[in-house]
Amino acid sequence: ESLPLAAARAGCSSLVLRRMVVIEEERSDEEEPEEELTEWQKEAREEEKRQRNADYLNWRRGFDQMKREQKTQQAESEKIKEQGNNFFKLGLYMQASMMYSEAIELQPES
Repeated sequence: ESLPLAAARAGCSSLVLRRMVVIEEERSDEEEPEEELTEWQKEAREEEKRQRNADYLNWRRGFDQMKREQKTQQAESEKIKEQGNNFFKLGLYMQASMMYSEAIELQPES
């Protein structure tokens, strides 16, 4: 598992994640000089780079998807909460309670 992916799962901010990616890229720039490597080693290094880039792109796509889902879920929770508020204003407390419970299930921290 790559360092940025592990950090994302641990809840690091996007600024921290970007810095980690920059650090990893700087490390990869510190490779041995190309002329000292055999052709096979050069190809292996290039394949490693392609694989790292592909892994990062997959991680980034997954991360972006999680952010989109979170925003969608938050918007839905707000709509349900607003419906609960409308029921409450009408004196329909049982229905309002059900809507609030649903909103809390979608966004427990909100």
